Amino acid sequence: MNKHVNKSDKELLRQKAEELLKLKPSGKHTPYSESEILKLIYELEVHQIELEMQNEELGLSKIAAEEAAEKYQDLYEFAPTAYFTLSENGTILDMNLNGARILGRDRSHFLNSRFGSFVSAATRPFFVSFLKVLYEEKRIHECELILAPDDKKSFPIHLSGILDENSHHCNVTVMDITALKEHEAEILENEVQYQNLANSGLALIWIAGTDKLCTFFNKPWLDFTGRSLEQELGNGWAEGVHPDDFDRCLDIYVTHFDQRKSFSMEYRLRHFSGEYRWIIDLGTPNYSNKNEFVGFIGHCFDISNHKNIENNLLKKSAQLELMNQQFIGREQKMIELKKEVNELFIKLKQEEKYFIWTADE
Repeated sequence: MNKHVNKSDKELLRQKAEELLKLKPSGKHTPYSESEILKLIYELEVHQIELEMQNEELGLSKIAAEEAAEKYQDLYEFAPTAYFTLSENGTILDMNLNGARILGRDRSHFLNSRFGSFVSAATRPFFVSFLKVLYEEKRIHECELILAPDDKKSFPIHLSGILDENSHHCNVTVMDITALKEHEAEILENEVQYQNLANSGLALIWIAGTDKLCTFFNKPWLDFTGRSLEQELGNGWAEGVHPDDFDRCLDIYVTHFDQRKSFSMEYRLRHFSGEYRWIIDLGTPNYSNKNEFVGFIGHCFDISNHKNIENNLLKKSAQLELMNQQFIGREQKMIELKKEVNELFIKLKQEEKYFIWTADE
């Protein structure tokens, strides 16, 4: 671009100036002196240079503006996100290259088409609502749709839109969220599998958050207590602990929780039948995949039968010990009587009748 106004521009400017001068009312002017004329010529020359400099600056500014516009146009065209400009009825007024790619054809094929025609019938009402919110409430709005372009497999998209400054049209970003939805489905499937695994075993499982409040109980726990999940959440589960065991259990739970150490404790938990049954509770610190502490997870097992056997064993052992003591007492008396009889035989100068075994022998 030239740095100065070219000759034709100067001539045109002079011609317009002379025409404007002719339109001015003529008046009587006092003749200028030679020095005044020279000064006037000087001022005009300076003014001309100033105009040329201003024109040069305007030219440079125009070049910078054009370069910036070209830069932002490239950013718009080659952006990884699809951009659309839509009218109030959803007509496509403009789109970038990625917008054409997401629809599957050259953009000339889609300009002045209705964007809604490429949306699945099931989600089209959501798109209509999306435009309505944008134009009536004049705020940023988002939604998720199923895009079904011609001859292409349908896939989920995320829309985010905002009106332009004059509210004549809206600018919309469109993102293919297929990978995100597949990841969400995978997470959901993993959760379902975990639930199935947690509910298929014999263990009574609970999960607590960092605030020590329980956030989950599996089906075997709920079947054991006969209570709903809502009743057990938080500290609700503690209502089923035997009063004589509660303080001891709470102390073990809180102490190990604060220290983030595993624990094992036995206590009686009320069964749905009303009976208190013994369980063993194995609590373990729970960490996320980022190794962040997220609470505790516990696995409990009904050990009532084991406890009953253990108690019966203690009783039988005590009875056996008592009988053994009684037997030892009788045995000792028998030994003493045999000794007395042997002494009597010795006095009669006869052989001892009884052989007496001692522990030393």
